[in-house]
Amino acid sequence: MGYISQFEASDIDSDDIDLRFEVDAVETGTTVSIVDECGHAAQIITSLLDELEHYKSREERVTKLVLDNSTSWDALYKKLEAAEHRIAEHRKVLNSLAAVARRYLPDYDEHPEIQAADELLESAAGIKVIEGEGQ
Repeated sequence: MGYISQFEASDIDSDDIDLRFEVDAVETGTTVSIVDECGHAAQIITSLLDELEHYKSREERVTKLVLDNSTSWDALYKKLEAAEHRIAEHRKVLNSLAAVARRYLPDYDEHPEIQAADELLESAAGIKVIEGEGQ
């Protein structure tokens, strides 16, 4: 269509098409230039192709962002799991130390800082990180 629209109308025999039809018992019509119509069609098709390329490019960018975000979340969950593991190990050690302190310190009741640490351990024992949906 783009090539046809580049022709001069005078170079084409019968460039014009006489369109006649009847509407409500009245004959009507128009004359249409093949060259002009092909030019308009070529512009519309080119515009649609440009829009298609724009949206394909946009889709690629969004897909990349989604994949990057997914990778970031995976890394964060791995770090979170490692931190939870370290916390669990530290909690075991602190629980053992608190048990030893209760058993072997004759004046355990006279050390409020040890008692406070022991109470903190007991209160934190039930705390867990809850993962979001889809994990």
